[in-house]
Amino acid sequence: MVRFGRLDYYKTIEDSRKDEAEGTATFDWSASHPVHYEGVSLNSHFILCAAHPEADRSVLIERFGSCIVRINDPMALLERINIAWSADPRASGVCVIHPVVYNKGESLEPTPSLIPPENYSYCQKPRKPFEVEKEFRYVLTCKVDTERASEDQQVWLTLPDCSDICEKDY
Repeated sequence: MVRFGRLDYYKTIEDSRKDEAEGTATFDWSASHPVHYEGVSLNSHFILCAAHPEADRSVLIERFGSCIVRINDPMALLERINIAWSADPRASGVCVIHPVVYNKGESLEPTPSLIPPENYSYCQKPRKPFEVEKEFRYVLTCKVDTERASEDQQVWLTLPDCSDICEKDY
């Protein structure tokens, strides 16, 4: 089984994973007339957080503990997650993988029509203290009208044996 946490749960968690601004995209467009943007998604998102292999392992152990699972084939894991997620009545589309963007609250170059990147509501974090984690996320998006998705703090998906693509790495 694999556990996904509800994105906005991390606003209130009481450990090093806490981020009070989680789930809110915030930045300024650096145009001739600066524009401030702050927004959230109407959909509930559940995330499985992972770190890039180049992340500082000692920082990860200090923040999250010494139990580490190495994902040797992230795309194969994504495929297995998608098979399980497609059977869930809360599912809106497929699971996606996105790297976290560490620019929350910063000034950015404007996009055409000042349309914010869609993934910022679930993959944007402040540079400090999070950038050292080099996080990427598997993201499940729930249907807007699914009452259960707004109540659940976790989504558990049953996957087949993943020992061929993942391993404990202590």
